[in-house]
Amino acid sequence: LPKGQTPFRTGAPSESVLRRLGEYDLLEEIGRGGMGVLYRARHRRLCREVAVKVLTRIDEPMAVARCHREMQAAGRVRHPHVVSTTDAGESDGVPFLVMDLIDGLNPGRIVALIGQLGVTDACEIIRQAAAGLQAINEHHLVHRDLKPSNLMVDVTGTVRILDLGLALIQDLRMSGSPLTPAGAIMGSIHFMAPEQAEDTHKVDVRADIYSLGATLHTLLTGQLPLKISRGAGR
Repeated sequence: LPKGQTPFRTGAPSESVLRRLGEYDLLEEIGRGGMGVLYRARHRRLCREVAVKVLTRIDEPMAVARCHREMQAAGRVRHPHVVSTTDAGESDGVPFLVMDLIDGLNPGRIVALIGQLGVTDACEIIRQAAAGLQAINEHHLVHRDLKPSNLMVDVTGTVRILDLGLALIQDLRMSGSPLTPAGAIMGSIHFMAPEQAEDTHKVDVRADIYSLGATLHTLLTGQLPLKISRGAGR
């Protein structure tokens, strides 16, 4: 959280609130990345639990611009196999994105807990992810960061694609200025298509298909598809 924020409690004595962000009470941290923190949160009026992604690097214009680009990308896609974005906004200068809260595990965590998956289970996860990827492509997006930790399997067995934070909006590629410096590698190197490592701005859905195949490899073998030294990539 930004400096100066302190925890406090709402009228519900059984649950502490980390912070209020617009109409949302942030209840607990459930994930953290290079640009933001993901919280389990509750809409105060609707009493509905959601996931809220909060940008932490608010003093960096490029990070704020990328967050706004993620809002544009996430708002385009409505599909059973892509996590639904329900709201986006800004509170006290802090951009945030609101998504459905999914009760489940990512396939990478499943593999870590039980080991490599059987062919049927692994292929079913990839089949559902491929359906979500098709929807993403139909909305002129390239995800650019497909990997086991960016998928989620809920308690019903439904798979959803997460995190469009690095998504390339193809129909804005020519009109909008790039948000990644020339030569920078964006994505997860173990799951990245070779052409994405060469130029992250000139990829299409084939790069995502490569990443999906690399994800299948990990689910079937329990191993990363590439052996690369630490420090390479993001």
